[in-house]
Amino acid sequence: MRLRLDKYLFLESFLVFLLGAVIFSSLVILSSTIPRLQYVIGVPFKELAYWLLLQYPDALVLSLPIAVLLAVLFTYGRLYGQHELIAINAGTVSPIRTMLPFIVVAILAVLAGLVLREYVAPRTNTQVPTLWWQLTSEDDATGIQYLVEKNLPIGDFDLYFERADHRTNEMFDIRLTSWKDKSLQVVFAERAEFEDKELKLYQPQIISLDLDVDFTPSETNTVETLVRNMLKRADAVPTTERVGKITSSKTLEEIIAEFNENFADSRSIRKVYQEVQELPPNSFEWRESLIFLHKKLAEPMAALALLILAMPLALMVGKSRSAGLSIALLVMLLWYLSFSFGQLLAQDEIVPIWFGLWTPNIMFACVGIALLLWREVRA
Repeated sequence: MRLRLDKYLFLESFLVFLLGAVIFSSLVILSSTIPRLQYVIGVPFKELAYWLLLQYPDALVLSLPIAVLLAVLFTYGRLYGQHELIAINAGTVSPIRTMLPFIVVAILAVLAGLVLREYVAPRTNTQVPTLWWQLTSEDDATGIQYLVEKNLPIGDFDLYFERADHRTNEMFDIRLTSWKDKSLQVVFAERAEFEDKELKLYQPQIISLDLDVDFTPSETNTVETLVRNMLKRADAVPTTERVGKITSSKTLEEIIAEFNENFADSRSIRKVYQEVQELPPNSFEWRESLIFLHKKLAEPMAALALLILAMPLALMVGKSRSAGLSIALLVMLLWYLSFSFGQLLAQDEIVPIWFGLWTPNIMFACVGIALLLWREVRA
């Protein structure tokens, strides 16, 4: 009997969960699209719909926790409204025991969020900026023009270019720099382009400068004299190859997506973890990557925290569905505000990173446990 009851409650809650995930994901996408409406006027519907569809994986990760909360509140509201919960309790099944199917739904939500963040969202988020520029520009721009005069990490080098042709994705007036201990290597090229994860350099020239020499100023050797002598020894040397290649860990689309702050981050959880391992500890880039890593993990895990809070709230709200929806929206708003505030405190180094990003989940779960204990004591 209990197995049949679990199946019944699971199906009831799972349908509400799916509907809530779709609705709230659509609202997330709509809220980010409304400020851009003036730019999409005249865009073919089919292409615009595809661009919107690409944003659903990332939006779903944010919507799954509130969908779990909504599923618990609405399902219990219907059970109360049709007196089914009274019948269940009369059959010696406690209200806490009826939460088992909802726990399964929450675990599925967490797993789905992690899978989307690791395997699906990085691919779709990479395409979103490039497709946006193609849809909203008259000459099929790709977004490469927004990388001009920025320092872009490419393998062991930092890439800088002064001009770009967005029709061919070619870059001009190239400079790549690489520091290793006290050795500096600079590569100049007239033109460059990406082929998958390789950067092709045309007519490259290389400058190598070793600072691991006697650089102590004296009466005869001032700092200015030493620098001039080093620069004389480091004249640009043309390579024998007309085309040079540098291996990158990212494609051009991934670089455009990463450096475009108007769209969702395109890195996977594994990629951010690798960056944390490779970057110098306590550097600005290391802290930013570590914050992103905790954020990408804490957001899906919020489904479990909100489930714990939803259990006592569902029993307290009873059959009022309107109250259930209002509470779901209020709880999600409070969670989002506390999560954003915690992230801000972590970015400003006021609190440890783990504390700022995980405290909202811990706090909401503790409130839920406290309400459950309070209800049991009153009963």
